[in-house]
Amino acid sequence: MKKIFIGSILCASLFVLGYAQITSIPGGGSSSLSLAGTAAGDFLCNIAGALGPCAAGTGIAISSGSIATDDAIIPQYSKGADAPSANCTAGRDIYTDTTADVIYTCIATNTWKRASGNVYSVVDTGGDDTYAPTCPGFPAAYADGQTIILQATTANTGAATLDCGPGAKAIKLPNGSSDPANSDITAKRPAVLQYDSSADSSAGAWIVQVVGGGGSSTVRDSVWLGPYGQRDNTTNRQLWQMSAYAAPTSSGTIPNIVLAGVLPDAADTEAVVQWVLPANWDSTAAVDVYIVWYNGGTTSNSWRALVKIGCVGYGSGESLASPSFNTTSQASLAHNGQSDRPTRSAFTSMSMTNCAAGEYLWLSITRDGDGTSGTDDLTTSVGLVGAEIVFTRTNP
Repeated sequence: MKKIFIGSILCASLFVLGYAQITSIPGGGSSSLSLAGTAAGDFLCNIAGALGPCAAGTGIAISSGSIATDDAIIPQYSKGADAPSANCTAGRDIYTDTTADVIYTCIATNTWKRASGNVYSVVDTGGDDTYAPTCPGFPAAYADGQTIILQATTANTGAATLDCGPGAKAIKLPNGSSDPANSDITAKRPAVLQYDSSADSSAGAWIVQVVGGGGSSTVRDSVWLGPYGQRDNTTNRQLWQMSAYAAPTSSGTIPNIVLAGVLPDAADTEAVVQWVLPANWDSTAAVDVYIVWYNGGTTSNSWRALVKIGCVGYGSGESLASPSFNTTSQASLAHNGQSDRPTRSAFTSMSMTNCAAGEYLWLSITRDGDGTSGTDDLTTSVGLVGAEIVFTRTNP
């Protein structure tokens, strides 16, 4: 036999509503009820004029600001003109930001989360490649996976930044390092950007996932030009033309594949390969060349690389045998100090004067072995594995 003590006024009210909970209320004016088969905390209902245990789901309790049935918590709603800042109870509290029209739920004690997750649809208020939209409900710090659907006021002109509150971060292409081309972000067209903390040399950047455009868009692309070819009996064949022929090296495990052209020390050696610029090549965007090479030594010395591009058009009167090359990009490339380990070296914004979509492109890579144009103190041959040309094309 258990006893409950309920103030007379409260007891009357509960009986009118048809339920009560076994509890003890201190203070004057109390009644004592004895009920068989009940325990402290049980929900009681007025069933056919008698007080007894409620069926599941019919009892209601109010305690410490929470309303609950005997088998579930009833949500509590609140609203305000900004993101929520008050404490909250997990699984109970729901908040509406009436300014941004955004709903938040309490996912853990005093922890609010936007119902729409990490996706924010915003309109730019900056411009001139410095995008600064108002981002309602955005966290105080950037984190991987945060996604912005941006409507820009102006198209970008190359490198750009986006600031959603915690500070400006660079906008990069999916490779995490290259700047977007002109109009990769277009005025009044949606651009989807996702934050990646490892991009831009781990400084963190917004990665363009979808670009906008007025009927067309641009995208960065690349082509790999390797010097390898098939061997015919004992004769090496290579796709690159070598001015001072040195037998390409071949793999010991795959003997019929040529791995690299050779750029020897001391003498100037040029390697040339041809490609056709695609019909949708965007001539307004930068063309970058990345050469991959290795050396059999273990020193950190350098070799002098000269890289240039020339184009030959159909019916232009230019000779395929001796194209007119544009301005040379050159640098002394330091060996990584590891034998036969590849190094990737960048030559960005190559000169593309007089080049047009659909024309033959000639890529020339020369080793200035005698060092007349700069430092070349690597005393052994360089193996040229190949080159990657990164360019921009338009999509209809």
